[in-house]
Amino acid sequence: MNKQLLEHYIEAYGTDIYSFCIRLTQNRELAEELYQDTFLAMCEKEDWKEEENVKSYLLGITIKLWQNRKRKFAWRKRIAAEIPLSKEQGLEAFSADENLEQHMVSKEEQEAVWKAVYKLPEQLRIVILLYYMEDFKVAEIAEKLSLSISNVKSKLMRARRYLKQELEDFII
Repeated sequence: MNKQLLEHYIEAYGTDIYSFCIRLTQNRELAEELYQDTFLAMCEKEDWKEEENVKSYLLGITIKLWQNRKRKFAWRKRIAAEIPLSKEQGLEAFSADENLEQHMVSKEEQEAVWKAVYKLPEQLRIVILLYYMEDFKVAEIAEKLSLSISNVKSKLMRARRYLKQELEDFII
């Protein structure tokens, strides 16, 4: 991959990928590492062909890298305990359209929604983020996560039910 093409992809999809990394990891430092690793992995792939949907391809790389990193964290946790993060570090948030969101929903409601999303088990959280934040169709999510369409629909339904329960106070 040449430098100009990489720069084009970073400019075109960088903000969306970084935002997804923030939401996935819930930590700015981890998100920055994951973001960089995503584009590095794309560069290192020698037989890379220009995909129809580059953003989808990048999100697929991001998810696989995160799953691998989580597996490593689990092994390390078995060997040595981690130092817990402060509450502020764990709940850092970033939004590509922050101004638009602030006009649409109050800050308090935003925080409540993201806290509820962060409480979801990771498999449900990934599906919710891909569906609502990245506007993926169910079939695309199923393909990216190597799941059946019915499994993705089931995960969406369970996640929605959980979020509805968690956000009862904000539902009018």
